[in-house]
Amino acid sequence: MRKLIQTLVATAALAGLVAQATAAPVVCGTHDVIVKALTERYKEIRESLGISSSGNLTEVYVSGTGSWTILVTTQKGLTCIVSTGQRWNGLTPASADKPA
Repeated sequence: MRKLIQTLVATAALAGLVAQATAAPVVCGTHDVIVKALTERYKEIRESLGISSSGNLTEVYVSGTGSWTILVTTQKGLTCIVSTGQRWNGLTPASADKPA
């Protein structure tokens, strides 16, 4: 995952996008540039999404090998990678119509 962050920081720098440095770097940029990098380099596709109470879009991207990335996109359009990892295990939520 360190390589993912390094790649996206370089992509953001080349595209003139924002890259913030904290204890663990948060990589931000346009949604299309970040998703393109996840799709092309890591073969990650969107598995799920939701809207937070503050109106931000949260998305989970996962590859067939289990790597995963969580993106948050603000209402102003800034997309940031907030977490990455390995060994994703997607769970299907129980339906209210079906017994658990």
